[in-house]
Amino acid sequence: MSNHTPGAWEVKREGTFHHRIMLRKGDYCPMIADVHAGENIANLMASAPEMYEALKSIPMECNHKEPHLLACWVCKAKAAIAKAENTTC
Repeated sequence: MSNHTPGAWEVKREGTFHHRIMLRKGDYCPMIADVHAGENIANLMASAPEMYEALKSIPMECNHKEPHLLACWVCKAKAAIAKAENTTC
């Protein structure tokens, strides 16, 4: 992931609505983010590297020539990757 901190990330609970996202590297675990939200939000954030890699591994073969009413899953995946990479699809 260019311009991203690669995973694996983990959640460390600091309080009821305080969590830290930590980079797992053996005994060295630098903090990625300080999250003041529920555990579900922290877990979702910590799964970002794995979700990004999963999306990048999908064959992206969609050649829609015209806008369509219901976006296919490939178009949704492309949009999510573009958002993560701060680019356009």
